[in-house]
Amino acid sequence: WSKYKDIWYHGDLVSVDYDGLWYMQGRTDDIIKVAGHRIGSAEIETVITSHPAVAEAVAISMPDEVKGETIAVYAILHNKSLTLDSGNMNIIRDEIIKNVEDSVGRFARPNLIKFVNDLPKTRTGKLLRRLVRAKMSKDIEQQDLTTLENPVSLDDI
Repeated sequence: WSKYKDIWYHGDLVSVDYDGLWYMQGRTDDIIKVAGHRIGSAEIETVITSHPAVAEAVAISMPDEVKGETIAVYAILHNKSLTLDSGNMNIIRDEIIKNVEDSVGRFARPNLIKFVNDLPKTRTGKLLRRLVRAKMSKDIEQQDLTTLENPVSLDDI
């Protein structure tokens, strides 16, 4: 109640489509710090999902010796058969990187873009970035998976 007068600020990022359906996209305070630049995961994900081939994406930080952190992206394509064609995937990757550089800046260029079949979510559809990070750092055994709706999604990561 203190951030905006008479409005409860819950800290979740939600988008509403043309049909009035709500999509929980995660926390607004999920920040990646690359070479001194602070950027929200959601800002990067918005640019990535603006690509016509990308249905959904999650951006997370990975440790980097030079920059402190770097960006890794896991994305779901609208047409999953494209993931079978490495030529198409390379074109889409290059276009995504260019979109991020043009919209956000070169510092936000993802070092990893991987196309997957599904992303880990709660029953309400909220992306679980912490589980993607944990899976990447091989620390998934220490995580609470009780809120995870689709455990098989972690297999692709």
